[in-house]
Amino acid sequence: MEHPLAMDAEAMRRAGHATVDALVARLADPGADPVLRRADAADMRARLGGPPPEQPGDYGAVLARVMTDVLPYAARTDHPGYLAFIPSFTTWPAALAELTAAAANLYCGAWMRARTSAASTTGMRSSSGDDAECSSSMSSSAETGG
Repeated sequence: MEHPLAMDAEAMRRAGHATVDALVARLADPGADPVLRRADAADMRARLGGPPPEQPGDYGAVLARVMTDVLPYAARTDHPGYLAFIPSFTTWPAALAELTAAAANLYCGAWMRARTSAASTTGMRSSSGDDAECSSSMSSSAETGG
């Protein structure tokens, strides 16, 4: 059974290009919007309230809704007038790296069994030859400073 949110390769490309285009347009001129636009709870409820959809919808419509009903009401930390010291604005390469990491859906716990772990590259082995045991002992000694 196919997942109800599955997309074929061409649909993924269209959605990805639309998303990148929308974000580039937003990020290209951070001063075009106010630093902070506020909406009261009733306005946001009118924009975003209601039950979630029962069936998958058109991705373009979802993206348009995010771009018009969500992002304009978030603080623009990339705005030239944003003077608070909250170092949170990312770079475009970092955003693309996050996209890559999220799309690849990497299981980062796999390092414990990899032959290129710190234990195997330093030549350390447990008595059973298992790198994971050495890696965990290395972690605990690093945490205790020993």
